Amino acid sequence: MKKYREYFLNRLLDKYEKSLLYRGENQVQITISLKFNRKILPEYYDSLHYQYKEQINEIVLHLEEKRFIDIIWEKYEEGNLIKQINLNIRKVKDIYQLLNRKEKREYEDETIKILKPYVNVKNYLSQFSQDMITSLQRGQSVSKYLDITNPKQTKNLLYTLDKVLKQKEEVAKRVFSIKLFNDSKYFESIENKVIKIMKDYGTYIDEEHILSEENIVRNPGFVYLKGKGRFRVGKETIDLSLVHGEIAFCSHTIKELEVIELNLEKVITIENLTSFHQYQKENELIIYLGGFHNQIRATFLKKIYDFNQNHHFYHWSDIDLGGFKIYHHLVKKTNIPFIPYLMDKQTLIKYESYTMPIKSKSYLKALKDLLNNDDYKLFKEVISYMINKKIRLEQEIIMVC
Repeated sequence: MKKYREYFLNRLLDKYEKSLLYRGENQVQITISLKFNRKILPEYYDSLHYQYKEQINEIVLHLEEKRFIDIIWEKYEEGNLIKQINLNIRKVKDIYQLLNRKEKREYEDETIKILKPYVNVKNYLSQFSQDMITSLQRGQSVSKYLDITNPKQTKNLLYTLDKVLKQKEEVAKRVFSIKLFNDSKYFESIENKVIKIMKDYGTYIDEEHILSEENIVRNPGFVYLKGKGRFRVGKETIDLSLVHGEIAFCSHTIKELEVIELNLEKVITIENLTSFHQYQKENELIIYLGGFHNQIRATFLKKIYDFNQNHHFYHWSDIDLGGFKIYHHLVKKTNIPFIPYLMDKQTLIKYESYTMPIKSKSYLKALKDLLNNDDYKLFKEVISYMINKKIRLEQEIIMVC
């Protein structure tokens, strides 16, 4: 059975806490009321089950006797049909006590205390915490990010995000959760909230795999290689030129990996797996990135670059918004002067009959934004052509044709 007493009083307090009256900012006395209608109380109007109306009337009359509320009856229906109930502001403290409910202001103060230690951290969690404190002090809602009635979750959320932003080595999501909470599944329960804050406050390129950019992965990652190059892992030497096909190094192997010979023409990183498989050159080191790189890939690429910086480093992606961003992300995170490969206007024109149409206005706007960004000046000509023709090209097409 529905607890009507608690339901009515809580609904009235919810309205009260959202009002200017609660903040003491109203200039005119206002009434906090709850109107009866079929949407919130369908059973009250059910003529086949009249006992619900009698029960509700009895409970509401009792609340009026306690002076918690005032009843407004429908015209000519006094004692029978309730129009609305009004909160007695003078009895608010007693109602909180009766319901054993904390005031919203108490939750806000407690949340501010939880947030304050993070204001001075050296990442965007600082700005997030300050924004939340400012909103709470102004009486504004922060429910988009935090549930102030659940301080334990708020503590865990901030603690988790801080650890995510400090994670320097690749770790499986469930292992990460165990390290933080001794529970392999707890992280999943707050993952969406963590990602929401990361998207809104971070500067990530690949929002679909945003956690992996901070080295939190579902499963351990690999770097796939083929072509030419000699490496040492422990006591074992690996010569790619003797391997038929590609090999993969996991994150643990890459930590120990040593480059011992790179007698080749160039190093090339490739975005898509199909293109990686199809691309065949004897005198090159060919690396499959799998989209946006994370720390494991950055570590490997820096080892290659540090071994011999005189090599030409190329990167090949789709001629599209994602491809340009992947290139920029790669250069920014590794400080390696990658040269775009087959990502120019001439390539787009050559394969124009195989291009895909751009139908999204937001996609075109994002491309136009890149034109005004100096970080993408290498692609200015091809981006302008894409916008004019409203086309894009997937790199797999080039190998197929």
